Amino acid sequence: MSQVTIAPTKVTPDRHAPSRGADDSVAKVRPQDIAGMLAMMTFPERVRAYKNETFTRRELSAAAAREPERMPMLNGEFEWIAWNLADLD
Repeated sequence: MSQVTIAPTKVTPDRHAPSRGADDSVAKVRPQDIAGMLAMMTFPERVRAYKNETFTRRELSAAAAREPERMPMLNGEFEWIAWNLADLD
């Protein structure tokens, strides 16, 4: 096959067409709102939210990067990371 045939084609998205990403059905939440929501929850509620993937890892990472002091901590690690670690004491 020629290189032209197997070369990837560049597709420019139509800015008026709806996006088809995985997050389309989920409303976007600001990182500072996520930190506040987690602060209002009890530990079991937060663990349930982590298990049910109420917040995406990207949202939790953004919240931890923007407001690390407001994010719940567990044994020196962000709680959303630590809740399922095998070596957690």
